[in-house]
Amino acid sequence: PNTECLNDAKENAALFVPQGGAMKEAGIGLEKLAKKIVELKLDNLCVFYSSGSGASSLFLSKFLKPYSIDVWTTNCVGTKEYLIKQFLNLENDKNKHPNIISTSKKISFAKPYIEILEMYEKWLESGIEFDLLYDCIMWQAISDNLHLFKKYKNRLFIHSGGLDGNQTQLKRYEYKKLYNP
Repeated sequence: PNTECLNDAKENAALFVPQGGAMKEAGIGLEKLAKKIVELKLDNLCVFYSSGSGASSLFLSKFLKPYSIDVWTTNCVGTKEYLIKQFLNLENDKNKHPNIISTSKKISFAKPYIEILEMYEKWLESGIEFDLLYDCIMWQAISDNLHLFKKYKNRLFIHSGGLDGNQTQLKRYEYKKLYNP
């Protein structure tokens, strides 16, 4: 990527970040997000953010650690070991890495699981739609590890976005006879 545009003050300067954001330059936006989180001035805060490549949760953790804000993530794509390897490709200092939690049951990417569908439906009933591929897996990991978060007074969940895939993912659930619209 052309990183010279990072120092360019022109309005039409651009930086192209590949999908997944697994490059150091992707940290620019996460540093801004971290500053916004710090401005909330929430005592004893932890942040939850699901991981694909792990770049977003890594950079968020890196920028929040100086403020004693913990970031928790889960591996939604691949294994925990894969996620750690992705972190190390971007940041050698393990002290800056987010905490990784896992679901009690192994969840393979994009494969339908009744627990994930139930998590999706539970949130949908409350008026909030999360994506089935990342956020609902993160919520399942949180649910399976609640004991780890009792020490925090405040908890912030960052929605990974991307709701467009829910329709095709729900078709997979329907095909497996786990979902009946």
